[in-house]
Amino acid sequence: MDLVHEKNSVGLSSSDHTDNTSGSDSVSHETESHPVSGPQHIAEISRPHPYGTHLQDGTRRPLTHTDGTVRYPIPKAYATQLRTSQDEPTYYSNVVKFPEWRAAMADEFNALLKHQTWTLVPPSSSQNTVGCKWVFKLKRHSDGSVERHKARLVAKGFHQQPGFDYDETFSPVVRPATIRTVVSLATSFSWPLRQLDVKNVFLQGYLSEPVYMTQPPGFIDPKYPHHVCRLHKAIYGLKQAPRAWFTRLSSFLLQCGF
Repeated sequence: MDLVHEKNSVGLSSSDHTDNTSGSDSVSHETESHPVSGPQHIAEISRPHPYGTHLQDGTRRPLTHTDGTVRYPIPKAYATQLRTSQDEPTYYSNVVKFPEWRAAMADEFNALLKHQTWTLVPPSSSQNTVGCKWVFKLKRHSDGSVERHKARLVAKGFHQQPGFDYDETFSPVVRPATIRTVVSLATSFSWPLRQLDVKNVFLQGYLSEPVYMTQPPGFIDPKYPHHVCRLHKAIYGLKQAPRAWFTRLSSFLLQCGF
């Protein structure tokens, strides 16, 4: 203890000659009686907030909830996507018991027959028969409510063989710069603008190659159950469907003087 007093007196004489011997004793005793011992000492420090590190709480990994609770809420957009994916069936066997989807498939099938999309022919070994499937989609309003049920017959284009039932697949698309130019000119010259939505747009394109497809699931002709569809019009999923539609549209626009 004498050594401590002597050290303190020397330090005070070189500074402000202030008597702080008792404070030095308390500091020295406190230092000797409370050594730093890792996490236990850190946990004893008071915190102005309820948060702490894993070292202070004695944990080595984040807490995991085992009662099924969600720590962070699911984003609204992701929740909407989950709800939509659950309401839209994936397989034909899942929609047979729902009258809304059956009516949607019937509307699509009647549209295909109205456009004379195919004719039934006997199958042969020289044909490359392409499969097909139903794709279901819910059309929604801006508020998320269901507008209508949409069913579309899609050909399995990956069954096609290049050079056999399709050749050219290139189809030009509009550039965004072109759309902006047209809108700018229409605004400058006060031209009217109209947007068209063509229903069953790919059914307007004619096929130049012989393409054979199986009959749609659920709409097999009872008189000819083993016949296949000889396609005359392009349908969704075919390799050449976009090009066939563009060829039909461009020829019509040229006839109109564009």
